[in-house]
Amino acid sequence: MTSIWSDDWKSRIQSRLEVWGYESLHAFVADKPTASFGEIYRLLRNTEGHTSDDIAYIQINRLFFDEALGCNRLKEAVTDTLVRSFRSNAATGFGNGAQSRKRRMRVFASWELPTHLDGFDQFALEVSTIFDREVPPDDWCPEDAHDPILCGAVNRAWKFCFSVS
Repeated sequence: MTSIWSDDWKSRIQSRLEVWGYESLHAFVADKPTASFGEIYRLLRNTEGHTSDDIAYIQINRLFFDEALGCNRLKEAVTDTLVRSFRSNAATGFGNGAQSRKRRMRVFASWELPTHLDGFDQFALEVSTIFDREVPPDDWCPEDAHDPILCGAVNRAWKFCFSVS
């Protein structure tokens, strides 16, 4: 039996991507703009011709952000996962309804970040703080990673956390 974290874990994910007709996880994820990482994982785990117990959810996160880092698109990848979290947890709007504060908290609590890279806990906190200070309209939820409100918050937090002086 293969260990989930044996040296070939990336190739096991890659072989699944090839069955789906994709060369990279980034392309697979990009083609499913409304899917959560959980849904992406389930699709890959249940790929025809593969056993369902030889990849782990966290490997999807790791490979996605490693690919983004390798092509200098880490900020875009982080923004994409924030959009997915908003769409999953606050699709009816940032401030709509009696449960809006809980939904906003779920957005940031379930945001997929590169857990294996330094600085992203502080980055997430900074983005969350920006949204607390500069509250978007009640019915706001980003459609995609190009939303100006979202990009403004991400860009300011990125500059604050990762810019080298």
